[in-house]
Amino acid sequence: MVFSRSIDTFCLKAFDYATVSAFFDALTDLFIENSYLSNAIFSVDETGFALGTTLSSEVLVDKMVSKGLKKIAGRQEWITAIECISTAGNPLPPLFNL
Repeated sequence: MVFSRSIDTFCLKAFDYATVSAFFDALTDLFIENSYLSNAIFSVDETGFALGTTLSSEVLVDKMVSKGLKKIAGRQEWITAIECISTAGNPLPPLFNL
């Protein structure tokens, strides 16, 4: 038994050594050329939370059944959270969008 996770096909195809290496080479060049201050460099993360749903879980199903499905009621509402912190360790207040 394992938990499955979804990933967009475009993201999966774009994630290879050559692409990632080229990104970090270009990023390194920008840092060398511009001498950015650490309080001007930020890491940003965005995540979403579904209201009214339960977490994914492991399930045992009959091998003749193709999928283990969990029924949830109605339309789902989402909360989006955005977190941001500078490389100097200065956080910005989180942003929540309902």
